[in-house]
Amino acid sequence: MIGVDIRKESMASYHSTRIHLQEFIQKKYKVSDLAFSQLTENFIHEFQQYFLGECGFQESSFYNVATHLKTVCRLAYREELADILLFDKVKISKGNRKLPKHLTEGI
Repeated sequence: MIGVDIRKESMASYHSTRIHLQEFIQKKYKVSDLAFSQLTENFIHEFQQYFLGECGFQESSFYNVATHLKTVCRLAYREELADILLFDKVKISKGNRKLPKHLTEGI
């Protein structure tokens, strides 16, 4: 998986995603973990609300996190750890990655 599906350089980013997911699951569901079979399509949208609202991240940051989540779900499905391919059809906005260089730019 590492080096084939996930670049070694991306592991720190995946670990950060895991921490945010774990915090969300603990707050929302009051458990330490969820099985793939417990996830619904709505899960990713609830996680997005948490990530943007409570954590205060930008939409472009969530796009990266959602990409990690979708990749892990795809790998779980391929390895037969999940019965269905989760979040495959879910579209996540990339947000506004390009921020103005000057205060008056874009006004």
